[in-house]
Amino acid sequence: MHQHQQAQLPYDLNRGRWEDKVFIWPLRVYYEDSDMSGHVFHANYLKYAERGRSEMIRAMHIPPLYLREKEKIYFVIRKIEVDFIASCFVDDFLEVKTDVLKFAPTNVLFSQEIMKQNKLIASLKVHMACMNLEGKITKLPEIIKEIYNQLPDLSFAKNRVLI
Repeated sequence: MHQHQQAQLPYDLNRGRWEDKVFIWPLRVYYEDSDMSGHVFHANYLKYAERGRSEMIRAMHIPPLYLREKEKIYFVIRKIEVDFIASCFVDDFLEVKTDVLKFAPTNVLFSQEIMKQNKLIASLKVHMACMNLEGKITKLPEIIKEIYNQLPDLSFAKNRVLI
């Protein structure tokens, strides 16, 4: 049986934080995330990683609809590599660490780690392709690379009106 220890929350669950160019998004495991054994269902790790990437972009002051409405692009996952290392359980406090390993002209390679009490639970490599609204591969908007390259200083992004 899983012995749960209530983790002290280091910060607000609704806000992430930057450590240099790594974005850290906190989350709590809910009953809906678990299987009958009480373990987090494996597909939910992909959802946690998606939240980490989405919140990273939002934390860069790029609103969710900006890319589609202004840049006329969206991202699709081309490939995901996942290494499941340990289990998580209902009410565990997790952190999703998201970093960009590489920007290419039409895609981005993310490295993500899901952590529980500073222990690695799962690691992911996520290859995402940039698509135009017609569904064709297209160039990554420069604004994403410009803001990322300024991190952790977000004054550049805050001074731009993106939507």
